[in-house]
Amino acid sequence: MRLTRSEKRLLILFLVFVVICAVLAVMVFRPGSPDPLRQPTELYPHVNAGDTFVIDPDWPAASSEVSVGAVTGVAVAPDGHIWVSSYGKPPVREYDARGHFVRGWGA
Repeated sequence: MRLTRSEKRLLILFLVFVVICAVLAVMVFRPGSPDPLRQPTELYPHVNAGDTFVIDPDWPAASSEVSVGAVTGVAVAPDGHIWVSSYGKPPVREYDARGHFVRGWGA
């Protein structure tokens, strides 16, 4: 059986594809030295330097003066009050630490 020129090209292209896939599979799945940033070691211990926050679904308390909208910013004032900017009405709101609406302004 004799292959035509286009069949030979197709066969060579397929073999090149198989070799490339095999090389990529070896590169991806070969065991290597562990990444020190992913594996804790004495030199690189896991340290949580950031704060951890938990969402409270009941915060803020419901208020007839506020309509809910997508929140665009949150800040905490020195007195412990939380300022929220959003697409709701009013767009700028102040809450006390327990989530009770204090005041708001904007269109």
